[in-house]
Amino acid sequence: MFKVSEAFNKEINKLQGRKFNAKVIIRDKEYSGNQIYEMNLEESVNPSDSFSIGSICSNSFDIKLINTGDIFDNAIVKPYVGLYIGDDIEYIPLGVFTVIKTSVKGKFINLECVDNMLGLEKVYFSDLSYPADINDIAKEICKKAGVNLASKLPNYRVNKIEGYSLREAIGFIASLCGSFARFNRIGDLEVRDYEVVKQEMTPHNLFKLDIEANECIIKKVIAKKGEEELSTGTDDGNKIVFNNPIITKEILSDIYTKYNGFKYIPYTAKWKGNPAIMAGDILNLTDLNGNKYNTLIMEQKFTYKNGISSEVKAKGKTRQDSSFDNKGSVTQSMERYSIEQANIKKALIDKASINDLTAVDAKIQRLYTDDLTAIRADIVTLNSQKANIVELNSIKADLQQAIIGKANITDLNAAVGKINVLESKTASIENALNKNLTAENIATGAITAGSGIIAEGAIGDAEISSLSVNKLKVGDITTSKHRIVSADGTIEIVGNQILINRNNVNRVILGEYRKTDSTTDYGLLIRGKDGKTIMIDSDGVHNAGITNGAIDNNKVADNANISGNKLDINSVIREVNNNGTETIKGTKVTVGDRTLDVELSTQNNTITEHSKELSSQKASLTALDNALKFKVDSQTFTQSTTTINNNINRAKEEAINSSNSHADSKANEALNNAKAFVNSEITNVNTHLNKNTSEINILKDQIESKVSQSDIDKSIQNIEFGGRNLFLKSKGPFKSSNEYVGISITSVVEKYLNKKITISADVKANKVGKIRFYSLGGYSVGFWVERDVTTEWTRIKATGKFTLNDEKQKWCDLSFYGTYGSGLFTEVRNVKIELGELASDYTEAPEDTDKLIIDNIKTVTDKISTVESKLTQENNSIKASVQDLNSTTQSITTNVSNINRDLISKINSNLAVAKSFATDIAIAKANLAREQAIASADGKITEEERKRIQQAQENLDTAIARADKAKQDAINAASTDATNKANNALNSAKAFVNAEITTVNNKVHN
Repeated sequence: MFKVSEAFNKEINKLQGRKFNAKVIIRDKEYSGNQIYEMNLEESVNPSDSFSIGSICSNSFDIKLINTGDIFDNAIVKPYVGLYIGDDIEYIPLGVFTVIKTSVKGKFINLECVDNMLGLEKVYFSDLSYPADINDIAKEICKKAGVNLASKLPNYRVNKIEGYSLREAIGFIASLCGSFARFNRIGDLEVRDYEVVKQEMTPHNLFKLDIEANECIIKKVIAKKGEEELSTGTDDGNKIVFNNPIITKEILSDIYTKYNGFKYIPYTAKWKGNPAIMAGDILNLTDLNGNKYNTLIMEQKFTYKNGISSEVKAKGKTRQDSSFDNKGSVTQSMERYSIEQANIKKALIDKASINDLTAVDAKIQRLYTDDLTAIRADIVTLNSQKANIVELNSIKADLQQAIIGKANITDLNAAVGKINVLESKTASIENALNKNLTAENIATGAITAGSGIIAEGAIGDAEISSLSVNKLKVGDITTSKHRIVSADGTIEIVGNQILINRNNVNRVILGEYRKTDSTTDYGLLIRGKDGKTIMIDSDGVHNAGITNGAIDNNKVADNANISGNKLDINSVIREVNNNGTETIKGTKVTVGDRTLDVELSTQNNTITEHSKELSSQKASLTALDNALKFKVDSQTFTQSTTTINNNINRAKEEAINSSNSHADSKANEALNNAKAFVNSEITNVNTHLNKNTSEINILKDQIESKVSQSDIDKSIQNIEFGGRNLFLKSKGPFKSSNEYVGISITSVVEKYLNKKITISADVKANKVGKIRFYSLGGYSVGFWVERDVTTEWTRIKATGKFTLNDEKQKWCDLSFYGTYGSGLFTEVRNVKIELGELASDYTEAPEDTDKLIIDNIKTVTDKISTVESKLTQENNSIKASVQDLNSTTQSITTNVSNINRDLISKINSNLAVAKSFATDIAIAKANLAREQAIASADGKITEEERKRIQQAQENLDTAIARADKAKQDAINAASTDATNKANNALNSAKAFVNAEITTVNNKVHN
């Protein structure tokens, strides 16, 4: 994983709201924003179908740009993906690539690129002494390829690698380490292992997941060293098989120790992606069922198209089917020269049959060939029995015997020459032994410059043995035709340049030279020791040309007048009076648009005003604090009083119901025994009943009016303005088998979309830690926060706004998310969602508890129903168990039909006595019901009401006693029992009411 900031890690792991940008640098020109349509990166560290080591894969990169007409052939490409963190962007490099193909489609141009692995497609011939350290071998390989090595390897000493490409050789080095080789995101070659990183793939950031096979466990490692096979381990698991011509048993044992028992799961996943994640990383993966896996990223396809996505995979064959392939993901341009790419020298010594050999470089000690065709051959020594040469250019040739049809020889030195016919315009002969030679004008010392014997231009290089410089006349030596070189080749004068070289690099150029932007200039160019860094050129002295500490006070002109923006002002401010010995003097200092003294005065006034304001605010806060305390105390008192009143009313109703029930029983028994009297006295009873009913109806209206007003007042006090819980079934608890708890709130979000909301909940965990509080789905709650949790219930809250971010995913889960694999299991209860930005105490939704109905409707309805029930019961008692006057006739007829004739005779015999008693009973019961209803209406029993109730009770008792006395013994016993029960119930109710009133009074006074 590429190293990033903590802020990047936090932002990239948001499940929504991530924002990206991209840029690419091509030939030092930057393309970004809308100029980039799409980018794709494909990288691999394991190209085979199973786990492998020693892989050397080439990464590829494609980009689609708006076509600006620029030329990109063979250009160096450096792409970046950036993540917005607030207003800043943190860019992550994707690698360094070279364009290998361009294609224009409409207004776009597509660039296909590969990384620096192309530079390793050369044959490797080592110049080291062996056995050698693999660190030295790797450095030599990188030097020959022109790349940097960014890894420190184990100190293994191995034999020579011969006859392989640079790429294959670095693959062998990587397999010795049990690793793979790749080019990293900044273009350096590294040999590294799989690395565990702090990134998770979970159902929250996965789009698609396929687990392709069972878990793979490495149990055996096999190395093939030519015909020899080395192995260690057991056959009860997966195995790794690889080729390495320089492997040893000791190194193989280290590899086995490293991978024995190594586990991973083959899979393919598409997820939201992270540009810092690379092939070779190890991530934690959790599937939809909560199963956790150790996942390797063997291959990755990373895509940028305004946003990002990533497809990753790890491959694994079935048990005992793992193998090795170190060719890489890009086909190598040079395959093995034989089946195993055997050593070239050994192939010549033994035997090699090659139909077609293409080699970049070849070192051959001996070459036997029947037919050799060479376009160009540089041969130090050539021994040939016969050579047919169309055109031969030779600096020097030693020929034992030459048969030449025709020869054009500029300079011929021959010890013995037999020439049949010699035609020569000019001949210089020291001694001529020839009978046919005439030389009239030839004599020792007689050849003079003016004799004309030596023609103009006849003296060439061969005719001059040595020549003193003072013999030369003044003239021009044209450097375009001549190249002046020092003895060791470090100094050259050629063309319009004077060159001073070091290790075949022009360190100093005087004259015309080419700049980094491919333009030319004249002047002096001096490069540093690395042969690249420019110290001096036509633009002057560069930073590298100025040594540390070279600029002192003497180098700065008196009139330099260095601008303040060229100085490190922060450093000047820190150091100007560092030791406290100097004083800053000045007559005037400007701060903004005012002088320092004015600014300080203003600040002083502002501070004074702020002090006054703070004092005022403090007094206000104190007053508010006192008011809040008083309000809390008042609310507590009101709630307690309400509870007590409810208990009083409930106890009173139970007592009255019990009393009435017993009275009904007594009246029923009396009715059965006085049936004939009741039939004859219905008219009288109805008269009394109608009168009392009218009075009761009047009382009922008064009771309803009084109850409605008092109970409505109470309900209004209990109604909570604001703080209404919008979430149904919110008590929970909500749990999960893993570190994630999700609660669906889709219905709430849809109903209150685009509303500001506050969400709070009680949370606890099995241990102390942190959880993330946010939402999942196309709908969003508008916040993503971290909260501390403990093993005790803790109330957490956050404020946001319901929004829709994805039309295709209209759902929302409220999420409480701990770190996967941490063992931090969370439990949630008492979730509350309310409108606004303030969180109130937890209450259930009214739909769950019917709270509003209870406080605003049910209280009044129950009260009225209770009063109606009392009136009905009293009405029934007054009608002496007739039940309902509307059905009196039917009830009486039914009862009469069931009365035994003997009972009728007995009732008729006592009719005269029962008449008087029944009338008294009816009147007394009506009066008693009226008084009790009046007393129950307001919940208070005054002294006068108590006397009336007592008097009515006494009248009723007297009437009942008189009736009972005249009745049979059974009737007397039943009446007495009913009366006692009624009195006991009434007395108990009175005692309870009095006690509750005393309690309330005590609390009020206290």
